[in-house]
Amino acid sequence: MNFNRYLLSLLVISFASITNHTFAQDEADASIEEVIVTATKRETNLMETPIAVSVVSQDQLNTQGIARISDLSNLVPNMQVGTSAEDSGVNIAIRGIGSNNYTEIGDPTVAVHVDGMYSPRPQAALMLAHDVQRIEIIRGPQGTLFGRNNTTGAIQLVYNKPSDDGFVS
Repeated sequence: MNFNRYLLSLLVISFASITNHTFAQDEADASIEEVIVTATKRETNLMETPIAVSVVSQDQLNTQGIARISDLSNLVPNMQVGTSAEDSGVNIAIRGIGSNNYTEIGDPTVAVHVDGMYSPRPQAALMLAHDVQRIEIIRGPQGTLFGRNNTTGAIQLVYNKPSDDGFVS
């Protein structure tokens, strides 16, 4: 009887040491990637940004097979992108609110910013999404930070900066 208890205690101790080592190794290997966004006009960590933001990276776009900004509605919650058949208008709606006035005097409710520059027509949403560092979809009124035409949100396209890595000297 004592021998069985001895074996059982050895088994429990060895199992505990193995699992403790595994948990310690998993904690050391597990690191959370820090996502930097500029939704507040400053570079901040996504987890510390006090605005409802969705961020999509180029890797996520490639994984999902998304090549155009207009296809983001399949990936981002509370965002719908529709097109008009008669005049190539683009209706971007965030949280169910959008504008269907596609004329030159109509203003969109979701502003599109490309590398910090405002694009006054939502047709810019049809552009290709290649060489993107990240796409930030900001929900809620953004008039204070981004100016007019941001009554339901804003989309920021941040492209990769040019580098000289591919040039031969």
